[in-house]
Amino acid sequence: MSAGYLLSAVVSHLPLLAVLVAGLVVVSVRRAHLGPRSVMFARLGLGLLLASQLLNMVWLAVFPHVVESMAARSSYTMVSASVGIVLSLLLAAGVGLLVTAVVTRAPASAPGVPAAPGAAFPAPGYSAYPAPYNAPHDPTAYPPGT
Repeated sequence: MSAGYLLSAVVSHLPLLAVLVAGLVVVSVRRAHLGPRSVMFARLGLGLLLASQLLNMVWLAVFPHVVESMAARSSYTMVSASVGIVLSLLLAAGVGLLVTAVVTRAPASAPGVPAAPGAAFPAPGYSAYPAPYNAPHDPTAYPPGT
């Protein structure tokens, strides 16, 4: 196995590894905005994707030795297929957890209008948009105090 092979195996994974680590940092910094459930799913998903990439790098480094050590072609084909399935399942689980993190994110309440205790949405009747300038006054359009 040549040093060029190992270098190319590592270098080709560095951009995605950097994005995954940056994603973990961003999720950790924005945890108050995202909500605890969403942060948990995002961290798990990014962690699985990071583990998948690291295992993929290890597999690329070990694969030439596996091929040399196994005499029967069918045996290393089976090992390679098994490792590929495990890596693809890790990848699918990581992406699935990231999708779950996006879907479970609680919407941020509007500034100045607190949501009811335990509610994920602002109080009914609240509008984030002001009334048109020349619209007739409707006292039920806005909650008192706005």
